[in-house]
Amino acid sequence: MSNYRTQDRTLLVKVETTPGSDAAPDVATDAMKCISPTWNGGPQAITNDDEVTGALDAGQDVPGGGGAGFTCSVAIKGPGTGGEAPEFGPSLRASGLAETLTAADVTGTAQAGAASTVTLAAGASAVNDAYTGMVIAITGGTGSGQTRLVADYVGATKVATVFPAWTTPPDATSTYTIHANALYVPASSSLKTVSLYDYQHRNSGNSRLRKLLGACANAQFTLPVRGRPTVQFTYQGKFVTPSDVAKPSLPTLDATTFRPVMAMDCSLDGTATKFNQFSFDLGNQVAQADDPSDTYGIDVAGIVKRKITGRINPPLDLLSVRDVWTDFLNGTSRKLWLRWGNTAGNRVSIFFPSIVYTGQENEDVQGFAHEGIPFSAPTPDGGVFVCFY
Repeated sequence: MSNYRTQDRTLLVKVETTPGSDAAPDVATDAMKCISPTWNGGPQAITNDDEVTGALDAGQDVPGGGGAGFTCSVAIKGPGTGGEAPEFGPSLRASGLAETLTAADVTGTAQAGAASTVTLAAGASAVNDAYTGMVIAITGGTGSGQTRLVADYVGATKVATVFPAWTTPPDATSTYTIHANALYVPASSSLKTVSLYDYQHRNSGNSRLRKLLGACANAQFTLPVRGRPTVQFTYQGKFVTPSDVAKPSLPTLDATTFRPVMAMDCSLDGTATKFNQFSFDLGNQVAQADDPSDTYGIDVAGIVKRKITGRINPPLDLLSVRDVWTDFLNGTSRKLWLRWGNTAGNRVSIFFPSIVYTGQENEDVQGFAHEGIPFSAPTPDGGVFVCFY
Protein backbone atom coordinates (compact mmCIF):
# COMPACT_ATOMS: atom_id res chain seq x y z
CA MET A 1 0.00 0.00 0.00
CA SER A 2 1.31 3.44 -0.94
CA ASN A 3 1.76 6.07 1.76
CA TYR A 4 0.51 8.69 -0.71
CA ARG A 5 -3.17 9.23 -1.56
CA THR A 6 -3.98 10.78 -4.91
CA GLN A 7 -6.56 13.14 -3.37
CA ASP A 8 -4.27 14.26 -0.55
CA ARG A 9 -2.30 17.05 -2.18
CA THR A 10 -2.10 20.83 -2.25
CA LEU A 11 -1.72 22.99 -5.36
CA LEU A 12 -0.40 26.55 -5.24
CA VAL A 13 -0.09 28.97 -8.19
CA LYS A 14 1.35 32.49 -8.05
CA VAL A 15 2.21 35.06 -10.70
CA GLU A 16 5.97 35.65 -11.00
CA THR A 17 7.55 39.10 -10.81
CA THR A 18 10.43 37.93 -12.98
CA PRO A 19 9.68 35.09 -15.44
CA GLY A 20 11.30 31.89 -14.21
CA SER A 21 12.17 33.28 -10.77
CA ASP A 22 10.41 31.30 -8.03
CA ALA A 23 7.49 33.39 -6.73
CA ALA A 24 7.35 31.23 -3.55
CA PRO A 25 3.55 30.74 -3.43
CA ASP A 26 2.02 30.40 0.02
CA VAL A 27 -0.78 28.12 1.24
CA ALA A 28 -2.55 31.08 2.88
CA THR A 29 -2.88 33.17 -0.28
CA ASP A 30 -2.13 31.10 -3.38
CA ALA A 31 -3.93 27.76 -3.01
CA MET A 32 -6.30 26.53 -5.71
CA LYS A 33 -8.82 23.69 -5.69
CA CYS A 34 -8.10 21.41 -8.60
CA ILE A 35 -9.57 18.38 -10.36
CA SER A 36 -7.49 15.44 -11.68
CA PRO A 37 -3.99 17.00 -11.46
CA THR A 38 -1.53 15.23 -13.76
CA TRP A 39 2.17 15.72 -14.51
CA ASN A 40 3.61 15.00 -17.93
CA GLY A 41 6.88 15.54 -19.74
CA GLY A 42 10.10 16.41 -17.94
CA PRO A 43 13.74 15.83 -18.92
CA GLN A 44 14.14 13.14 -21.57
CA ALA A 45 16.83 10.53 -21.96
CA ILE A 46 19.23 10.79 -24.90
CA THR A 47 19.58 7.39 -26.52
CA ASN A 48 23.14 6.18 -26.91
CA ASP A 49 22.75 2.94 -28.84
CA ASP A 50 24.58 3.72 -32.08
CA GLU A 51 28.18 3.60 -30.78
CA VAL A 52 30.26 0.60 -31.85
CA THR A 53 31.68 -0.97 -28.68
CA GLY A 54 32.73 -4.47 -29.73
CA ALA A 55 29.46 -5.89 -28.35
CA LEU A 56 25.88 -6.02 -29.51
CA ASP A 57 24.56 -4.32 -26.37
CA ALA A 58 23.32 -0.72 -26.60
CA GLY A 59 25.08 1.95 -24.61
CA GLN A 60 23.62 3.52 -21.50
CA ASP A 61 21.14 6.34 -22.14
CA VAL A 62 22.30 9.82 -21.09
CA PRO A 63 20.02 12.12 -19.05
CA GLY A 64 18.94 15.01 -21.25
CA GLY A 65 17.18 18.29 -20.64
CA GLY A 66 13.69 19.62 -21.21
CA GLY A 67 10.71 21.28 -19.60
CA ALA A 68 7.69 19.81 -17.86
CA GLY A 69 3.92 19.93 -18.16
CA PHE A 70 1.04 19.88 -15.69
CA THR A 71 -2.68 19.58 -16.36
CA CYS A 72 -5.63 20.11 -14.04
CA SER A 73 -9.19 21.40 -14.14
CA VAL A 74 -11.02 23.76 -11.79
CA ALA A 75 -14.69 24.48 -11.25
CA ILE A 76 -15.68 27.84 -12.70
CA LYS A 77 -16.88 30.03 -9.85
CA GLY A 78 -16.37 33.45 -8.36
CA PRO A 79 -14.51 34.25 -5.13
CA GLY A 80 -17.67 35.18 -3.25
CA THR A 81 -16.84 38.89 -3.10
CA GLY A 82 -17.34 41.21 -6.06
CA GLY A 83 -14.17 42.90 -7.26
CA GLU A 84 -11.83 40.17 -6.07
CA ALA A 85 -10.03 37.67 -8.29
CA PRO A 86 -11.13 34.02 -8.21
CA GLU A 87 -8.59 31.64 -6.69
CA PHE A 88 -7.63 30.43 -10.18
CA GLY A 89 -7.04 34.01 -11.35
CA PRO A 90 -3.24 33.49 -11.60
CA SER A 91 -3.85 30.55 -13.95
CA LEU A 92 -6.12 32.69 -16.14
CA ARG A 93 -3.34 35.29 -16.29
CA ALA A 94 -0.82 32.55 -17.17
CA SER A 95 -3.19 31.71 -20.05
CA GLY A 96 -2.66 35.09 -21.67
CA LEU A 97 -5.62 36.92 -20.11
CA ALA A 98 -5.16 40.41 -18.69
CA GLU A 99 -6.84 40.98 -15.32
CA THR A 100 -8.83 44.09 -14.35
CA LEU A 101 -10.30 44.31 -10.85
CA THR A 102 -13.15 46.78 -10.26
CA ALA A 103 -13.34 46.75 -6.49
CA ALA A 104 -16.64 48.59 -6.00
CA ASP A 105 -19.93 48.96 -7.83
CA VAL A 106 -20.08 51.85 -10.30
CA THR A 107 -23.43 53.56 -9.77
CA GLY A 108 -25.22 56.64 -11.05
CA THR A 109 -28.23 58.11 -12.81
CA ALA A 110 -28.30 57.83 -16.57
CA GLN A 111 -28.29 60.99 -18.70
CA ALA A 112 -30.18 59.32 -21.55
CA GLY A 113 -30.94 55.99 -23.19
CA ALA A 114 -31.80 54.45 -26.54
CA ALA A 115 -32.64 51.01 -27.95
CA SER A 116 -29.13 49.60 -27.34
CA THR A 117 -27.35 52.32 -25.37
CA VAL A 118 -27.32 54.15 -22.08
CA THR A 119 -25.48 57.39 -21.40
CA LEU A 120 -23.83 57.08 -18.02
CA ALA A 121 -23.55 59.86 -15.45
CA ALA A 122 -21.15 62.74 -16.07
CA GLY A 123 -18.75 61.32 -13.47
CA ALA A 124 -18.30 58.02 -15.30
CA SER A 125 -14.88 57.08 -16.66
CA ALA A 126 -13.46 59.11 -19.56
CA VAL A 127 -11.44 56.09 -20.75
CA ASN A 128 -12.65 54.22 -23.82
CA ASP A 129 -13.74 50.62 -23.09
CA ALA A 130 -13.40 51.20 -19.34
CA TYR A 131 -16.55 49.12 -18.75
CA THR A 132 -16.56 46.91 -21.84
CA GLY A 133 -17.22 43.28 -20.91
CA MET A 134 -18.83 44.18 -17.58
CA VAL A 135 -22.43 43.64 -16.49
CA ILE A 136 -24.80 46.60 -16.01
CA ALA A 137 -28.19 46.55 -14.29
CA ILE A 138 -30.92 49.18 -14.32
CA THR A 139 -31.83 49.48 -10.65
CA GLY A 140 -34.53 52.18 -10.67
CA GLY A 141 -36.65 54.40 -12.88
CA THR A 142 -37.52 53.56 -16.46
CA GLY A 143 -36.39 50.07 -17.46
CA SER A 144 -35.72 48.95 -13.90
CA GLY A 145 -34.88 45.26 -13.49
CA GLN A 146 -33.02 44.79 -16.77
CA THR A 147 -29.49 43.35 -16.86
CA ARG A 148 -27.25 43.64 -19.89
CA LEU A 149 -23.64 43.33 -21.02
CA VAL A 150 -21.61 46.45 -21.84
CA ALA A 151 -20.41 45.63 -25.36
CA ASP A 152 -18.70 48.98 -25.99
CA TYR A 153 -18.00 52.20 -24.10
CA VAL A 154 -16.95 55.64 -25.37
CA GLY A 155 -15.32 57.66 -22.62
CA ALA A 156 -15.76 61.07 -24.23
CA THR A 157 -19.53 60.74 -24.52
CA LYS A 158 -20.14 58.32 -21.60
CA VAL A 159 -22.25 56.20 -23.99
CA ALA A 160 -22.32 52.47 -23.20
CA THR A 161 -23.60 50.15 -25.93
CA VAL A 162 -25.33 47.14 -24.41
CA PHE A 163 -26.07 43.61 -25.57
CA PRO A 164 -28.70 42.46 -26.16
CA ALA A 165 -30.87 45.52 -26.81
CA TRP A 166 -33.05 46.84 -23.99
CA THR A 167 -36.62 45.63 -23.71
CA THR A 168 -37.46 49.05 -22.26
CA PRO A 169 -34.79 51.68 -23.02
CA PRO A 170 -33.67 53.64 -19.95
CA ASP A 171 -33.90 57.42 -19.75
CA ALA A 172 -32.81 60.27 -17.48
CA THR A 173 -34.86 58.81 -14.61
CA SER A 174 -33.01 55.48 -14.69
CA THR A 175 -30.42 54.53 -12.08
CA TYR A 176 -27.81 51.89 -12.88
CA THR A 177 -25.15 49.69 -11.33
CA ILE A 178 -22.08 48.25 -13.05
CA HIS A 179 -21.26 45.43 -10.69
CA ALA A 180 -17.90 45.13 -8.94
CA ASN A 181 -16.03 42.46 -10.84
CA ALA A 182 -12.88 40.68 -11.94
CA LEU A 183 -12.54 40.84 -15.73
CA TYR A 184 -10.24 38.74 -17.92
CA VAL A 185 -9.52 39.60 -21.56
CA PRO A 186 -6.94 38.18 -24.02
CA ALA A 187 -3.76 40.25 -24.33
CA SER A 188 -0.65 40.20 -26.49
CA SER A 189 1.70 42.17 -24.22
CA SER A 190 2.70 42.18 -20.55
CA LEU A 191 1.92 38.46 -20.41
CA LYS A 192 2.53 36.67 -17.12
CA THR A 193 4.23 33.47 -16.03
CA VAL A 194 3.54 31.58 -12.81
CA SER A 195 5.26 29.40 -10.27
CA LEU A 196 3.30 26.21 -9.58
CA TYR A 197 3.82 24.08 -6.46
CA ASP A 198 2.28 20.61 -6.16
CA TYR A 199 2.58 19.05 -2.70
CA GLN A 200 1.83 15.32 -2.54
CA HIS A 201 1.35 14.49 1.13
CA ARG A 202 2.67 11.34 2.73
CA ASN A 203 0.34 9.56 5.13
CA SER A 204 2.88 10.34 7.85
CA GLY A 205 5.94 12.54 7.75
CA ASN A 206 7.10 14.84 5.00
CA SER A 207 5.53 15.70 1.65
CA ARG A 208 6.95 15.49 -1.85
CA LEU A 209 7.08 18.85 -3.64
CA ARG A 210 7.17 19.24 -7.40
CA LYS A 211 7.59 22.70 -8.92
CA LEU A 212 7.02 24.26 -12.31
CA LEU A 213 8.62 27.67 -12.83
CA GLY A 214 8.24 30.20 -15.63
CA ALA A 215 5.03 28.47 -16.67
CA CYS A 216 2.34 29.52 -19.15
CA ALA A 217 -0.87 27.69 -19.94
CA ASN A 218 -3.71 27.07 -22.32
CA ALA A 219 -7.29 27.12 -21.03
CA GLN A 220 -10.28 25.08 -22.23
CA PHE A 221 -13.76 25.93 -20.89
CA THR A 222 -16.61 23.39 -20.74
CA LEU A 223 -20.17 24.24 -19.69
CA PRO A 224 -22.44 21.15 -19.52
CA VAL A 225 -26.10 21.88 -18.81
CA ARG A 226 -27.07 20.80 -15.26
CA GLY A 227 -23.41 19.99 -14.65
CA ARG A 228 -20.23 21.43 -13.22
CA PRO A 229 -18.69 24.16 -15.40
CA THR A 230 -14.93 23.70 -15.61
CA VAL A 231 -11.81 25.15 -17.14
CA GLN A 232 -8.88 22.87 -17.85
CA PHE A 233 -5.41 24.40 -17.63
CA THR A 234 -2.49 22.81 -19.46
CA TYR A 235 0.73 24.36 -18.13
CA GLN A 236 4.22 24.18 -19.55
CA GLY A 237 7.37 25.48 -17.85
CA LYS A 238 10.84 24.90 -16.45
CA PHE A 239 11.45 21.57 -14.74
CA VAL A 240 12.60 21.61 -11.11
CA THR A 241 14.00 18.51 -9.42
CA PRO A 242 11.41 17.22 -6.89
CA SER A 243 12.26 17.42 -3.20
CA ASP A 244 11.05 16.13 0.17
CA VAL A 245 9.75 18.97 2.36
CA ALA A 246 7.89 19.45 5.59
CA LYS A 247 4.15 19.05 5.13
CA PRO A 248 2.58 22.52 4.83
CA SER A 249 -0.43 23.63 6.84
CA LEU A 250 -3.92 23.23 5.43
CA PRO A 251 -4.51 25.63 2.53
CA THR A 252 -6.83 28.63 2.60
CA LEU A 253 -9.42 28.11 -0.14
CA ASP A 254 -12.45 30.08 -1.31
CA ALA A 255 -15.57 29.00 0.54
CA THR A 256 -17.84 29.54 -2.47
CA THR A 257 -19.30 26.62 -4.39
CA PHE A 258 -19.70 26.56 -8.15
CA ARG A 259 -23.14 27.10 -9.60
CA PRO A 260 -24.30 24.46 -12.12
CA VAL A 261 -25.12 25.53 -15.66
CA MET A 262 -28.80 26.28 -14.96
CA ALA A 263 -30.94 29.42 -14.80
CA MET A 264 -28.58 30.77 -17.44
CA ASP A 265 -29.16 33.62 -19.86
CA CYS A 266 -27.74 32.79 -23.29
CA SER A 267 -28.11 35.28 -26.12
CA LEU A 268 -26.86 34.50 -29.63
CA ASP A 269 -26.94 37.74 -31.62
CA GLY A 270 -29.80 39.04 -29.49
CA THR A 271 -31.95 35.90 -29.57
CA ALA A 272 -32.41 33.80 -26.42
CA THR A 273 -30.81 30.45 -27.19
CA LYS A 274 -30.77 27.02 -25.55
CA PHE A 275 -27.97 24.47 -25.84
CA ASN A 276 -26.96 21.04 -24.61
CA GLN A 277 -23.18 21.54 -24.63
CA PHE A 278 -21.00 24.62 -24.87
CA SER A 279 -17.22 24.82 -24.87
CA PHE A 280 -14.41 27.05 -26.00
CA ASP A 281 -10.62 26.89 -26.14
CA LEU A 282 -8.23 29.86 -25.96
CA GLY A 283 -6.01 27.94 -28.36
CA ASN A 284 -2.74 29.17 -26.87
CA GLN A 285 0.40 27.80 -28.48
CA VAL A 286 2.97 27.61 -25.68
CA ALA A 287 6.67 27.25 -26.50
CA GLN A 288 10.01 27.17 -24.68
CA ALA A 289 13.25 28.30 -26.27
CA ASP A 290 16.55 26.51 -25.72
CA ASP A 291 18.86 27.94 -23.06
CA PRO A 292 22.27 26.26 -22.74
CA SER A 293 22.94 28.09 -19.45
CA ASP A 294 19.95 26.45 -17.77
CA THR A 295 20.35 23.27 -15.72
CA TYR A 296 18.00 21.43 -18.07
CA GLY A 297 18.81 23.48 -21.18
CA ILE A 298 15.45 25.22 -21.58
CA ASP A 299 14.06 28.72 -21.06
CA VAL A 300 10.78 29.91 -19.49
CA ALA A 301 7.55 29.27 -21.36
CA GLY A 302 5.78 31.83 -23.48
CA ILE A 303 2.57 32.06 -25.50
CA VAL A 304 3.54 32.58 -29.14
CA LYS A 305 0.16 32.25 -30.86
CA ARG A 306 -3.54 32.17 -29.99
CA LYS A 307 -6.67 31.05 -31.84
CA ILE A 308 -9.92 31.09 -29.87
CA THR A 309 -12.42 28.49 -31.02
CA GLY A 310 -15.59 27.03 -29.56
CA ARG A 311 -18.75 25.06 -30.16
CA ILE A 312 -22.41 25.42 -29.21
CA ASN A 313 -25.24 23.05 -30.13
CA PRO A 314 -28.65 24.78 -30.02
CA PRO A 315 -31.87 23.01 -31.04
CA LEU A 316 -32.52 23.11 -34.77
CA ASP A 317 -34.70 26.08 -35.75
CA LEU A 318 -36.15 27.76 -38.82
CA LEU A 319 -33.67 29.43 -41.16
CA SER A 320 -35.47 32.70 -40.50
CA VAL A 321 -34.30 32.38 -36.88
CA ARG A 322 -30.79 31.00 -37.40
CA ASP A 323 -29.22 30.30 -40.80
CA VAL A 324 -25.83 28.88 -39.90
CA TRP A 325 -24.88 27.78 -43.41
CA THR A 326 -25.55 31.18 -45.01
CA ASP A 327 -23.69 32.93 -42.18
CA PHE A 328 -20.80 30.52 -42.72
CA LEU A 329 -20.66 31.18 -46.46
CA ASN A 330 -20.88 34.95 -46.00
CA GLY A 331 -18.45 35.14 -43.07
CA THR A 332 -21.12 36.89 -40.99
CA SER A 333 -20.12 37.55 -37.38
CA ARG A 334 -22.44 37.23 -34.41
CA LYS A 335 -22.33 38.20 -30.74
CA LEU A 336 -22.70 35.60 -28.00
CA TRP A 337 -23.28 36.20 -24.28
CA LEU A 338 -23.78 33.70 -21.46
CA ARG A 339 -24.26 34.46 -17.76
CA TRP A 340 -25.35 32.45 -14.74
CA GLY A 341 -25.27 32.55 -10.95
CA ASN A 342 -27.50 34.53 -8.59
CA THR A 343 -25.21 35.57 -5.75
CA ALA A 344 -23.01 38.66 -5.83
CA GLY A 345 -19.37 37.65 -6.17
CA ASN A 346 -20.30 34.24 -7.57
CA ARG A 347 -21.89 35.19 -10.89
CA VAL A 348 -20.16 34.49 -14.20
CA SER A 349 -20.47 36.30 -17.54
CA ILE A 350 -18.79 35.16 -20.78
CA PHE A 351 -19.07 37.46 -23.80
CA PHE A 352 -17.84 36.98 -27.35
CA PRO A 353 -18.15 40.28 -29.25
CA SER A 354 -17.70 38.55 -32.60
CA ILE A 355 -17.92 34.85 -33.45
CA VAL A 356 -17.68 33.47 -36.97
CA TYR A 357 -19.20 30.09 -37.72
CA THR A 358 -16.74 27.56 -39.13
CA GLY A 359 -19.18 24.79 -39.99
CA GLN A 360 -22.55 23.20 -39.30
CA GLU A 361 -23.11 19.70 -37.92
CA ASN A 362 -26.30 17.68 -37.53
CA GLU A 363 -26.70 16.27 -34.04
CA ASP A 364 -29.13 14.04 -32.15
CA VAL A 365 -29.67 14.91 -28.49
CA GLN A 366 -31.99 12.40 -26.78
CA GLY A 367 -34.06 12.18 -29.96
CA PHE A 368 -34.22 15.92 -30.55
CA ALA A 369 -32.59 17.53 -33.58
CA HIS A 370 -29.82 19.98 -32.70
CA GLU A 371 -27.16 21.61 -34.84
CA GLY A 372 -23.55 21.71 -33.72
CA ILE A 373 -22.01 25.07 -34.52
CA PRO A 374 -18.21 25.30 -34.30
CA PHE A 375 -16.94 28.87 -34.33
CA SER A 376 -13.86 31.04 -34.05
CA ALA A 377 -13.52 34.35 -32.21
CA PRO A 378 -10.94 36.32 -34.20
CA THR A 379 -11.12 39.77 -32.53
CA PRO A 380 -7.51 40.84 -31.72
CA ASP A 381 -6.99 41.15 -27.95
CA GLY A 382 -10.75 40.97 -27.37
CA GLY A 383 -12.05 37.62 -28.57
CA VAL A 384 -13.71 36.83 -25.23
CA PHE A 385 -14.48 38.67 -21.98
CA VAL A 386 -14.73 36.49 -18.86
CA CYS A 387 -16.22 38.36 -15.91
CA PHE A 388 -16.80 37.28 -12.30
CA TYR A 389 -19.18 39.71 -10.57
